[in-house]
Amino acid sequence: MKETERNLEKAKFLKPIVIREKEDFEKLMLLNIQLEEIDAFLIFKKCLGFGMEIAKLAEKGKPIIIFQEQNVPNLAFDAIEYAANKKNVFAALSFKDMNETLKFLEVKKKLERTKILVYAAISHFIMKG
Repeated sequence: MKETERNLEKAKFLKPIVIREKEDFEKLMLLNIQLEEIDAFLIFKKCLGFGMEIAKLAEKGKPIIIFQEQNVPNLAFDAIEYAANKKNVFAALSFKDMNETLKFLEVKKKLERTKILVYAAISHFIMKG
C-alpha cells in the first residue's frame, strides 16, 4: 500500500475498516458515510463471500477496486460475479494492476471536472470554396 500511496501523491487514504462478517458490512452501510468525501473503495478480499454486499456498495456509484494477494484473482472474480453489470467495479489481478486502475480513476476524475473550450478558426478561403 505504501507504493500505492507514493503513486497517488495527492490521494488521502482513510483509516482501513476490517469486515469479518456480513453484519459488519451491514453496519458499515448504515453508518452515515460521507460519500462525497470518498472517491473510491479499495476492497482487499481475503475470503469467499460478500458478493451481494459489494453489489449493494456498487449501487452508491463510487468506483470499487477489488484486489487480493498477487496474481490470485479467484476471490476478486467471485465478487465481480455479483456486480458484473456495474461499470464502476474493477478486479485488480496484481498490485501493479491496482495502482494502474487507481491512476486511471484519478485521470478520469480530473477529466470529468475539466472544462474545455474548442475554438474553430475558419478561413474565408474555405468558406468560398
